[in-house]
Amino acid sequence: MKRPSKSLFAGMLLLSISLSVAAAWALYQWIHTPMAESGCLIWSGASDENPAWLDGDGQPFECEGWTECQTWMQLRSYRLKPGRYCLTEGETIRSFARKLAVGGKSEVEVVVPAHRQLGVIAQTMSRTLSLDSTEVHGVIARDTLTWRLLPNTYRLYWSTSEEELAQRLVQEHDAWWTSHRRTQARKIGMTPLEVVTLASIVQEEIAVQSEAKRVAGLYRNRLKKGMKLQADPTLKFALGDWNIRRLLDADKAAESPYNTYLYAGLPPGPIRIPEPHVMEAVLYAEDHSFLYMCAKPDGSGRHAFATHYAEHKRNANAYRNWLNGRDIYR
Repeated sequence: MKRPSKSLFAGMLLLSISLSVAAAWALYQWIHTPMAESGCLIWSGASDENPAWLDGDGQPFECEGWTECQTWMQLRSYRLKPGRYCLTEGETIRSFARKLAVGGKSEVEVVVPAHRQLGVIAQTMSRTLSLDSTEVHGVIARDTLTWRLLPNTYRLYWSTSEEELAQRLVQEHDAWWTSHRRTQARKIGMTPLEVVTLASIVQEEIAVQSEAKRVAGLYRNRLKKGMKLQADPTLKFALGDWNIRRLLDADKAAESPYNTYLYAGLPPGPIRIPEPHVMEAVLYAEDHSFLYMCAKPDGSGRHAFATHYAEHKRNANAYRNWLNGRDIYR
């Protein structure tokens, strides 16, 4: 039997190498194929839930290249970790598959708004987290955490847990309360909790930011003199009705530790989540002698300030007449 010639072996070897090179090149091109231009893959880790692709508007879409990406992950024995993973422009199948395998999660922006109601804050925060609003509410409603909420936009992972969220919120609070601010709080005889509580009242009182330091100074003056704050926002909070436009004398008898017409000093805690600049206004309040204020009778939301009660009564009568003229009795 005639043996194959050396040239035949060489030909077969060359063909084998050529096929291998072609296969390798095809594989290289395949795994380096860019996926969709934008979008994020979200998966909670639940075994009965499929990963979902969402576009920039949060709407589901079919991602080009996702099937191929899954195939490559299976070939490489990669396992998908729970999280939110966003494509960068031009990202390839290979690159994205590796991102999924190592847990290279993308951060999301979580907004903590300054608001009266924790429910609204929880709903806003949960929009970009895997936690639902009930779970977020459970975190921010903790007695040790509510007053520490600092309105801002935070960068967190979509898969952030309840405890991780609580820790981050406390960290942000602690970071804001620098040694300089803590020293200033001690200088004015207030704790951080008291500063936040007074800031929540000031924020509800002002319609224009320029009055923040003046209003804060007025309340600090009353506290120094042992006068009741007699702050309308605390009474609305105690009554559970923020829509009241005109408080009545009967309202001032409401039994509540938040009723500063009934009890002297600050209420037990904040009546809302104040903004940091209002907290700053309390720390560095305007130095003046005002003890009284009343809304101006012009609908501007600004206040008429007074040092003496007689002057305040004139201001209050003018505002009362303005309300009467517009049939505002509640």
